[in-house]
Amino acid sequence: MSETAAPSVAPPGTQNPPKPGLSPRKRAVYIVLAAVLVTGGAAVGIWYYLYAAAHEWTDDAFIAADVTAVSSRVPGRVVKVNFRENQKVAKGDVLVEIDPRDFEIRLAQARAGLSAAQHQEKTARTNVGLVKSVTAATIYQAQGGVGQADAGLAMAKAGIDAARAKLAQADAGIAASEAERQAAAEGLKVAEAQVGQTQAKIVEQKGRLAEAQSAPDRIAVAESQLLTAEAEVKRLQALVDQAELELSYAKVLAPESGRLARKVVEPGAMFQAGQAMVSLVSENVWVVANFKETALDHIRPGQSATITVDAYPGVVFHGHVDSIQSGTGAQFSLLPPENATGNYVKIVQRVPVKILLDDPPDPEHLLAPGMSVIPEVELKTPGAEARK
Repeated sequence: MSETAAPSVAPPGTQNPPKPGLSPRKRAVYIVLAAVLVTGGAAVGIWYYLYAAAHEWTDDAFIAADVTAVSSRVPGRVVKVNFRENQKVAKGDVLVEIDPRDFEIRLAQARAGLSAAQHQEKTARTNVGLVKSVTAATIYQAQGGVGQADAGLAMAKAGIDAARAKLAQADAGIAASEAERQAAAEGLKVAEAQVGQTQAKIVEQKGRLAEAQSAPDRIAVAESQLLTAEAEVKRLQALVDQAELELSYAKVLAPESGRLARKVVEPGAMFQAGQAMVSLVSENVWVVANFKETALDHIRPGQSATITVDAYPGVVFHGHVDSIQSGTGAQFSLLPPENATGNYVKIVQRVPVKILLDDPPDPEHLLAPGMSVIPEVELKTPGAEARK
């Protein structure tokens, strides 16, 4: 059988020895550490409170930029594409070329029509000058003819008076013979015939004068034809300008500098006017920060801001508040809320704040639309409220 050792029992009247405790030195160290931690925590808390009181930030923010859908202004078949996906381009670069032959034919037709109209205008202008000069000469000649006829009529009437005087002398017996009386009578008949002829000539010359004096109507007709020719020239010139413009549209240019994205155009494809070929992302980017409406009390245009981008840890960008949107983001959504219907639960809304970047574009840190950022706005920026 095994033997079991009996437990040791302290003799009566004696106590257990005290357990070893912390030395006074260690106790002092722990007290100092606790004091440091409490003081440090309090300092951090005070610092955070003061920092939070002077700054507003949000993680509901992203990079935004102008995105333009590049399209052709004329329909046609694509013959050449001069860019690659995500390529950087400058304003005015030729991105796409459309088959120009149809537009060149229209331009040639318009120019031919314009040339013919210009010749017609030149002829009409010459005709106006000719009609005016011929009319002036005709009027002058007709007036001279009427004057000569009037003078001939006066002479013819004087011949009648002389012939009548001779005949009267013969009838009175003054004449020497019957032959002289007959000669006087014949002279009277001749003078009367001359008067009749002269009067007929006067009527003829006056008719010519009246016809010449109606020349302003012919001048007006000629001038009207000139105006018609000039209007036709202007109309065809407009067609030429339009054809030249359409021909220039056969080359699709970059509307501004930026980077290309979402390329959907390839050589040989048919495109209609206005059909998107590629998207152009502008180099001008900004931050849209959706702050809670309760945080807008102290945010003002002009306040400084620092921006960190999730894609570039440790890189800080600088900017300033540009403007605050006149309405919450939900109000401009596809289906804005209708709080007057159904049960209502109050939800803190967010208001977009536009923050512009002060730093120049950094090719090493590309900022693209949609990137997530965290902006911090310094609420106590000097002169912020006066800055617009």
